[in-house]
Amino acid sequence: MAALLPIDTLRRHAVQPAFLAHDIAGRLRIVVPHVQDDARAAAALGAVLRGIDGVTEVHTNVTAGSVVVHYDPHSTARAEVLDALGRPRPGQPRSGAVANVLANAVAKNLADAALHVLLAALV
Repeated sequence: MAALLPIDTLRRHAVQPAFLAHDIAGRLRIVVPHVQDDARAAAALGAVLRGIDGVTEVHTNVTAGSVVVHYDPHSTARAEVLDALGRPRPGQPRSGAVANVLANAVAKNLADAALHVLLAALV
């Protein structure tokens, strides 16, 4: 029998892409939905971003699912931060945000239902 993925891994497959909320010289605010309500993911992301040359400060917000990165505007840090986050696009339309929330809720419910079916089959 094939190994089953943990439920958290299944849920992560519904992860939304990051997007730029604010972009000014020396400071980026990026919405990173997969760190929302996940302190370990936020801490890991913060550690990666802090390791980029030219990054001076990183603040993650688990409640909002966002990260603020302060960097030396004369360095290549901005490009490296964006590369590390998969080149997030500027902004996201409100309707898209609602659709993503709904899609993630559906994916969570499907993963939960699949887990319950699997557990029932094992009992």
